[in-house]
Amino acid sequence: MSKLNFAFLLSLISVVISFIYFRLFQIYLFDFSMVVPFWRLFAMIVFLSFCITWLNGFCTTKRSHIIFNFALVFVTLLSILYPIQARIYNQYEDFFPAFAIPLHFMVPLFWLSLHPLLLKNEK
Repeated sequence: MSKLNFAFLLSLISVVISFIYFRLFQIYLFDFSMVVPFWRLFAMIVFLSFCITWLNGFCTTKRSHIIFNFALVFVTLLSILYPIQARIYNQYEDFFPAFAIPLHFMVPLFWLSLHPLLLKNEK
């Protein structure tokens, strides 16, 4: 599978799962669509999918892949600091981190799980 096709597949899977999560949260719990519209989430997922796949192209050895994976996990963990400290103007603002934090893990989760399976013969 080419890297471009992999990035498209990663984007598609991440967007579908995020949309399901987004709608279920919106229907059953709280509606944060005014704070984070789905089009913005969609654009960020597609951008991250292609960016992570492109950056991985610079990894030529097994050691560099391991370092890249650790860096990806570290940056993802650091990214949850923003929704934790964010102040939104919604009556349910205390529940915003519970909504936003799982969305931060969608792309890296699927990238780390699908990359070894679908791009194992790339070098």
